[in-house]
Amino acid sequence: MMYKLLAMITLTLFLTACGSPINQANYDKVTDDMLYSEVVKLLGEPTHKNSSGMNVGSIDLSGTDAEWQEGGLTINIVFVNDKVKIKRIKK
Repeated sequence: MMYKLLAMITLTLFLTACGSPINQANYDKVTDDMLYSEVVKLLGEPTHKNSSGMNVGSIDLSGTDAEWQEGGLTINIVFVNDKVKIKRIKK
């Protein structure tokens, strides 16, 4: 009996620790000008990603629109030159 209880508690703690990184708490950690690589370390690889670039005179611009989805939560982040410029979350 005690063994089963200990096993259930251990399993519950393990599953809680392995929760999805796509959540409100991690979204709140994303800040303006954070690098794409830093966001990926926090949220994991995006579910969808679109990138484009252009050259205006001597200025190179690149943009990426990345989306993370998990359950009913969607996080969208727009990167300009590899830095966060716009972020939004939808529940």
